[in-house]
Amino acid sequence: MRTLKVLEDQDFVFQGAMDLCYRVPINQTWLPKLPSVSLVFRGAEITVSGERLLYRVPGEIREKDSIHCFTFGNSELLAVEAYIIGHHHQQNVWVEYDLEKSRIGFAKVQCDIASQRFGFFR
Repeated sequence: MRTLKVLEDQDFVFQGAMDLCYRVPINQTWLPKLPSVSLVFRGAEITVSGERLLYRVPGEIREKDSIHCFTFGNSELLAVEAYIIGHHHQQNVWVEYDLEKSRIGFAKVQCDIASQRFGFFR
């Protein structure tokens, strides 16, 4: 069984709220398969899995391990009570807002291809 080793550093917090972090050997090219997380909003659903659940923190090395953090943060660290769905979760997801009917929709998309097709540039 492949498991993740928890980063045992109570003072380490990434991007102000991500405090559940793991150590992964630098030469390891894979992460253990993680279960998907589904977020449901009154009928609209977005599923977060794989690399969108664990983010490799750039430049953070502990001994011979890179640091990966769970992308759902602890809002108590931000001094607010909130749930934040950030850019880690929305990568390659088309988000459509229907303001007239107060609805939101999600669809998988390859952003690089969509940006070319619609004339958007990075």
